Amino acid sequence: MDLDVRYEEHDVSVVGGVTKQPSKDAPGKVQIVFSNLGESARKFQFGATPPFSPDWGTHEESSAQMILVPDLDEFEKVSVYDANDDGKLNPVPERPTDQCWQLEDMIARTDVFVAKTIPPCSSISTTYRVLGHPENESCLPPGDYRFEDSWFEGDDLEREIPLEATIQVKEE
Repeated sequence: MDLDVRYEEHDVSVVGGVTKQPSKDAPGKVQIVFSNLGESARKFQFGATPPFSPDWGTHEESSAQMILVPDLDEFEKVSVYDANDDGKLNPVPERPTDQCWQLEDMIARTDVFVAKTIPPCSSISTTYRVLGHPENESCLPPGDYRFEDSWFEGDDLEREIPLEATIQVKEE
């Protein structure tokens, strides 16, 4: 995962990394950490799953999509649609299909801002499960998947600060 950004003018850093490779038992995981490097507590505004709330990442050379699903404690901030009509609302399958971890039920993050006050020299983080979109022609084709999001400092929702990340899937 390529995410290591320092916003000097805001005294903020954002770092992301792979915390677990996918296996036959569970999908891969990534973690995003947003740090207040300033000397005082400050308020920041994020999308529904702070600090990173993209809907999907798109493969840079095809139409394949990667979905980042926040860990279960963050689900109150997303809406889940029972896409497979099994009566359950669970975007993460219990097991892979043909060795592929794909989104089972569709998710949509609610259109809200979540305010977080972060103490000086402290961080917030969220862990996300990495899944392929069910409409991909193959599971997660090798290559770079680009994600875009933004955040705000204080109460100024007019000044959007962009945040981009890339997750690379390597050929096995």
